[in-house]
Amino acid sequence: MTEKSFRREDERLLTGRGCYTADWNLPRQLHAYFLRADRAHAKILGIDAQAARARPGVQLVLSAEDLDKAGFKSLPGGVAFEGVGGQKMKKPFWPALAHTRVHYVGQPLALVVAESALLAQDAAEDIALAYEDLPAAVGFDDATRAGATQIHPEAPGNLAFEYESGDAAAVEAAFARATFTSRMTMNSQRLVGSPIEPRACIADCDSASGVITVYTPSQGINGMRGQLAQVTGVPADKLRVMTRDVGGSFGVRGGAYAESIALVLAAQKLGRPVKWVATRSELFQSENHGRALSLTGELALAADGRFLAIRFDDRGDLGAYATMFGALVGTRNLAITMGGVYRIPAMYARTRLAYSNATPVSSYRGAGRPDIACAIERLVDHAAAEHGFDPVELRRRNFVPPEAMPYKTANGTTYDCGEFAAVMDKALALADWAGFAARREQSARAGKLRGIGMATFLEASGAGGAPRDEVVARFDAAGALHLFAVSQSGGQGHETTFVNIVTSELGISGEHVHFHEGDPDLRMVGNGTGGSRSLYGAGSAFKLLGPKIIETAKAHAVAALCAGRAAPGASHVAPSTGHAAPGAGHTAPSAGHTAPSAGDTALGVDHNALRTDVQAVQYAGGAFHAGDRSIGLFELSRQLAATRDLAQGAPHPMDCAADCLFGVTFPNGCHIAEVEIDPDTGAVDVLAYTTVDDVGNAIDRASVEGQVHGGVMQGVGQVLGEHAIHDHDSGQLLSGSFMDYAMPRADWMRGIRCAGHPVPTKTNALGAKGVGESGTSGALPATMNAILGALRPAGVRELDMPATPDRVWRALRAARR
Repeated sequence: MTEKSFRREDERLLTGRGCYTADWNLPRQLHAYFLRADRAHAKILGIDAQAARARPGVQLVLSAEDLDKAGFKSLPGGVAFEGVGGQKMKKPFWPALAHTRVHYVGQPLALVVAESALLAQDAAEDIALAYEDLPAAVGFDDATRAGATQIHPEAPGNLAFEYESGDAAAVEAAFARATFTSRMTMNSQRLVGSPIEPRACIADCDSASGVITVYTPSQGINGMRGQLAQVTGVPADKLRVMTRDVGGSFGVRGGAYAESIALVLAAQKLGRPVKWVATRSELFQSENHGRALSLTGELALAADGRFLAIRFDDRGDLGAYATMFGALVGTRNLAITMGGVYRIPAMYARTRLAYSNATPVSSYRGAGRPDIACAIERLVDHAAAEHGFDPVELRRRNFVPPEAMPYKTANGTTYDCGEFAAVMDKALALADWAGFAARREQSARAGKLRGIGMATFLEASGAGGAPRDEVVARFDAAGALHLFAVSQSGGQGHETTFVNIVTSELGISGEHVHFHEGDPDLRMVGNGTGGSRSLYGAGSAFKLLGPKIIETAKAHAVAALCAGRAAPGASHVAPSTGHAAPGAGHTAPSAGHTAPSAGDTALGVDHNALRTDVQAVQYAGGAFHAGDRSIGLFELSRQLAATRDLAQGAPHPMDCAADCLFGVTFPNGCHIAEVEIDPDTGAVDVLAYTTVDDVGNAIDRASVEGQVHGGVMQGVGQVLGEHAIHDHDSGQLLSGSFMDYAMPRADWMRGIRCAGHPVPTKTNALGAKGVGESGTSGALPATMNAILGALRPAGVRELDMPATPDRVWRALRAARR
């Protein structure tokens, strides 16, 4: 694939020409404000909105009663698979507006719609609320202790689900014969997702057709439309979801929120567009949080350091309700790679999930994979330190070797390929691991503690839930090529990557190729963006689309060449850049759309007379060739466009589609962090960071490195500072703004050295493995292992994330005592 040093979307986004949800403004638009609960757990005794409704300019006030009358259902969530003993997950009804109780601070209670956003906010203050306060329980341990407040009657003891994977008896037997065992607990603290674009939504109902258009950031319009239909009862074919640019997703934009549901009803009732743009404070309280997991791992080793068994006791805080992905993150997403890159004969994991009076938790960058990678890699380092093994050689001794691939783990996951030792050796050289001792002495002379830590990790790219990934090619009246998919970029560079794939297949430049995501009027099958699957899902479909375009165009090229429409040596003529995008009413061809039949008279030539000429026409370099005659792909598309009335919705003869279905892949890598700690202040300085990632074939290296950089910084942010903290007595969010919640900054790291060791997979058409989660999956354990490596000589054996200066200083002080 051709690599580029720039991304196609960068100029548009960096010069302010992007179109985010808040940028949309519609005629006759109204504005909304949500009144939210100011306490974590209480009975609602009454909501009196009479004064608010009486305010001039207020158009509507909605409460839970209005949603009940409209027949709106529970927000979707939970898991369908069975847990321990065949149990089903306990999923309470989740109303878009709180009905009889509030269960977390920030839960929406009422929606006010007015002529301006400020007027709606002022009117919300006129709503009178009556509560009966109830005790709050925050976090898994608080919610499951004896005597804890009951949050939902459907979940006795607040336990929502219990899940297990692996063979408990085999693990117990392995531990019984082990020479060494190690145990440690890794807490992955609750995080606020904090995409740079605040969440916003506009709902617009066309009274004549009943079609509702919802403008919202998303990770894919298909999933969003399905969830909106499920809750509101509006048929999916009457729902249009509009998403253009998205300023970060990280999993927290993967599903429909309560606000979107309530806005749909408001638009239906008023017959006017209703717009809501969140404040950052609202998002801290009400946008799905991430992580909130605690993993206790145990490792059994033989005398020579061979791993015999591993087991985990995992606990997850779901928050107040079951989101679309929260329970999946804490169960299957942890279990699928709980053996990491190691050959471990016996494995077992148990997870318990509980409800608590806190913001609901869902997927957040990596969705469980960074957490289990961190737990495994910290446990391996802990075992090495505890029993006197070299951490590098202990890993090397236990890697799954390349010759064992495909390798089936003890709990049934099959890794397709990987060269884990080679990846580690490349990282060790790049990070100058051998020279660390001298650097540590240099730091010691300056009164600083220096540590180096590694993580050799593996994660599973998401399999997706759609039956296939479909992509479409359309040519416009000027002959330009438009590509369509239902994946959604939140900064991953889809526009660059997908166009590169198709132009490489077609042998053309990309200036007349245009990419569109999430066209609401082009109903396509496919997965949204999540779990790093867009490249090997939609990307593989685009690779198959290239030959499909050539196949579809070939018979037309035969007609053009044999009709004498292309003179000998005809140039590959590109269309003008003043093209118009295909019309909304232009329906997509089916995936099985092929070249015209023999009876088609494209360009006025009878194909029955040309059948012997088809084999003589070859495609190369962006043009069709027959002897000394040729016609460029775009010139052919422009000529064909002239024969059809595309403005009236007629399909272009070269329009076509392709689809595919590929499963899970396993990106892996070795990350090495080097840190220096000031023992007098506890401040941690990340001096160097090295990554070697096996992401299979990289289509656009700049995008790959950009995602690695971003993922590493998110991981370092969690290690050093990020923490969503609720008061355990009141349930109030204590870190409710960036004044109290430490976001990572560019000066937290000196630089990242990135390298690749691609081992292409055969499980998809591109040989790609995905990269979106890799940076975070490596950063959590590598950085924490480096910090513990610096602290162990000072007597510190354990430390939880985040390793803030205060925590580090207190740990050192306690060790000195």
